[in-house]
Amino acid sequence: MLLTGTLNTLLTKLQDKQCVGNCDDPDPAKHELFEQPVWQTLNMFYGEMLCLACLYLVRLFRRAEPAPEADGYQPIPDESDIANDVPTTDALPVAAEPPSLKPIAGWATLCMWIPAACDLLGTTLMNVGLFFTSASVYQMLRGAVVIFSGLFSVLFLGHRLE
Repeated sequence: MLLTGTLNTLLTKLQDKQCVGNCDDPDPAKHELFEQPVWQTLNMFYGEMLCLACLYLVRLFRRAEPAPEADGYQPIPDESDIANDVPTTDALPVAAEPPSLKPIAGWATLCMWIPAACDLLGTTLMNVGLFFTSASVYQMLRGAVVIFSGLFSVLFLGHRLE
């Protein structure tokens, strides 16, 4: 994650510095740079969605594999175990079925859009911030999110950090 996070920042900054208009003008102030934070965010999220394709392929291949046996070993019961192994219905414990979880459906799926929209907005704003600062400062500020999250959880939520 350290390598890919660093590469993501450096490649995004490199993309921001690419000249896309008036590149032949000798005055660098007149060059138009590629500063498209929304497009960069959408490309990043598209790349993350491609990871889902890998996940589904792995699940598909695991489902196609035969189930492993228990090393083919089955213990042979003793004669005394066979004689004592007479099932009775009154001695069997009643197992309670675990509660089934309802799948998210209908209007409840819209609750997933709220954090997704916040993530899109936050990533786009971070890409805008990358225009105005260096990649190293940007990375340090991204790392400071952990510190501020811990600080605010202690101050506002009353949690204790361990």
